[in-house]
Amino acid sequence: MILGAGNDLVSIARMARIHERHGERFERRVLGEAERADLAEGEGRAADLALRFAAKEAILKSLGAGLFRFSLQEMEVRRAPDGRYSVVTHGELRAEFLRRGVRAMHLDATTAGDMAAALAVAEGGPERRRSWL
Repeated sequence: MILGAGNDLVSIARMARIHERHGERFERRVLGEAERADLAEGEGRAADLALRFAAKEAILKSLGAGLFRFSLQEMEVRRAPDGRYSVVTHGELRAEFLRRGVRAMHLDATTAGDMAAALAVAEGGPERRRSWL
């Protein structure tokens, strides 16, 4: 059963300006340690940041939660070698997933031109394994 869906669209140029102004301080506020280590270098860094930011906002929207209700560091957006995205949760956000009965979080993200887009679908109901642990 679908519990909620969320999407988000982020300008890569805007993310590049924010990153240029705040640098690593911004990265530490938005990303977990593993995500920071996995960021692209050079010009691809802003696109990677925008994509992960869009994914995190889409996840929160799928829960009906505001952007600043949870720390963005409480979730890690990961990309598998086959290109699929997933999320790992921590802390209060993990507790919120459990409270709401989220069994799986389906996540897709892409970039096109100057935009990064993400779609998240929270699924509940019976399932043996949670996809976001």
